Amino acid sequence: MNQGAPLIEVRALTLAAAGRTLVQALDWRASVGERWCVIGRNAAGKSTLLRALAGIGEAVLQRGGHVLWHGRVSTDWPAADAASVRAFLPQQPSDRFPIAVLRLLDLCTVRPRHDARALLAALDAAPLAARNVLELSGGERQRVALAQCAVQGAPLLLLDEPVAFQDPAHQLQVAQWLATLEDH
Repeated sequence: MNQGAPLIEVRALTLAAAGRTLVQALDWRASVGERWCVIGRNAAGKSTLLRALAGIGEAVLQRGGHVLWHGRVSTDWPAADAASVRAFLPQQPSDRFPIAVLRLLDLCTVRPRHDARALLAALDAAPLAARNVLELSGGERQRVALAQCAVQGAPLLLLDEPVAFQDPAHQLQVAQWLATLEDH
């Protein structure tokens, strides 16, 4: 890992799906302490771009260019090492197994940097700790997913609609929580 390199860098990234170019020759980088937002209309390719930045492949995509984390091409990172570098929050987390929230967070810890219970409390999700993830509302599950990303301890967080399914009070709380996250 190159400590002087940006957290993430994109070189000539091109993404296409269903015969439509979504991103053409994108060059971009983000360093520690920076926060970026991808804005666009529905179906413009924002989620596809975030998945590409996270190194999550899609069969329907045609790709060109490179995504680098800490100066190293994302495809060169073994899965466990990639998890220590970047965390990804999809628009809508999906669960396949009944598992308690706190146990799920324990399984997501790559490098213990954050206390799972404290993260849940900060996101107004502490009462959910013993609940089964399959029984959570959309907003509850999204806040738990944010805690999952944070407890993972990765310096790069790629969040796709982090306030999705939240009521206005929780949208504000999540936005404030994101603004106060420490830089890694």
